[in-house]
Amino acid sequence: MNFSVLGAVAMLVSVVYAQTSQYCPSSGVCLTVNIPAAGSSNMFFQITGPSTMSYIAFGQGSKMSGSNMFIIYANSAGNNVTLSPRTTSGHSAPSASTSAALTLLAGSGITGGVMTANVLCTNCQSWSGGTMDFTSTKSSWIYGTKSGSALNTNSVSVSISQHDNYGSFSLNLATATGGNSANPFLTSSSVTTNSASSATSAAASKKAGSDDSNSSSSSSGGSSSDTSESRRETIVKAHGLMGAAAFVLAFPAGAIVLRVFNFKGLVWIHVAIQMLAYATSVAVLGLGLWLALAGEELMMAHPIIGIVVIGSLFFQPVLGLCHHIFYKRRRSPNAFTSPHIWWGRLFITLGIINGGLGLELTGDSTKIEIAYAAVAAIIWIVWMAVAFMAWRRKSHVQRASETGWPVERLESASEEMINIVRPKNTARAMPAREVSERIRTDGRVEVRK
Repeated sequence: MNFSVLGAVAMLVSVVYAQTSQYCPSSGVCLTVNIPAAGSSNMFFQITGPSTMSYIAFGQGSKMSGSNMFIIYANSAGNNVTLSPRTTSGHSAPSASTSAALTLLAGSGITGGVMTANVLCTNCQSWSGGTMDFTSTKSSWIYGTKSGSALNTNSVSVSISQHDNYGSFSLNLATATGGNSANPFLTSSSVTTNSASSATSAAASKKAGSDDSNSSSSSSGGSSSDTSESRRETIVKAHGLMGAAAFVLAFPAGAIVLRVFNFKGLVWIHVAIQMLAYATSVAVLGLGLWLALAGEELMMAHPIIGIVVIGSLFFQPVLGLCHHIFYKRRRSPNAFTSPHIWWGRLFITLGIINGGLGLELTGDSTKIEIAYAAVAAIIWIVWMAVAFMAWRRKSHVQRASETGWPVERLESASEEMINIVRPKNTARAMPAREVSERIRTDGRVEVRK
């Protein structure tokens, strides 16, 4: 009898000793972590959440890039979960990782509308993108969830849509150590010493409402930094929208108006549009550098190209001013004319292309990337078509002047940039017919028999 009592007490002590640290970003979605013993390289974790979600993801690390992610979703039979270890660089969609040593333990499955994954990880102290100190009181984690229909697949590399709820948080692993169990989540009596709730981020914060308060508990093992993640998302959107406005809209528009219109002071309209576009691009560069430095992405193609483009465009207003000054003196193209035109075309085009690279880096949907590419291509083609037509007009008039027609220079802003000349109001007899030519003030040629 005494032995039975002692055994029961021993079992109770072992259960209580299985310490865990828990974080619940929203009602029903939780991550629970246990380190079996001090100095252990193993980590147990449990992910739970409603089966109405398409997937639930938690990851080690403070940001998506380089995170060691664990994603669960319904299997093909709909009665268990598929555990998919993934990682990514930048903010592109995560891809399956083959380096994670994970074991799906007993107790995992889908029951009563709840997905549960009990997992043992034997190499989660370090991975290709970082490390984690199992004695840390503030270990860094991220999460992301997606509402929608079940994936119902056994594939660990199935394509997943972008999350609609995400954030970052910290866990106290020092108080999650103990138990030395083969599966600390099998018994419902295990004690959770650390838990915390959080407000959801992005659009989901609007619909979480009072549900978030239901996941609160009295202790504070986890802490949230959803606000910083939401701020980063806001900066990403501002960076992208301002960049597109500058390179896809403003810069080409400033060049087009100079070829299409013709009135006094037009050149200063051109200058105002281009300077506004450049000021916007400098602000875009500042936001981009903040994002790149915060995410350790400075050496990626998108930020490098952005720095080169905006740095190179610094010389564009200088070249334009020099061209304008010398043109006023000589009434003809000069050494600064072609560099000003082609320098601008080259780096504005490169900036437009770099916008597409930025979209790819954020992992936005393919529809957004296609829409950007389509709009940017249409505007670029219109810009180049207008430039080509202006060049053709110039060539046509120059050929006319070479036949012996008297010509005079015009001083309008548009003609300054393309060096258009026009015949004087004279006419000459030509074999077989008489032709009178004139150039309207916008530089276009009309031929009337």
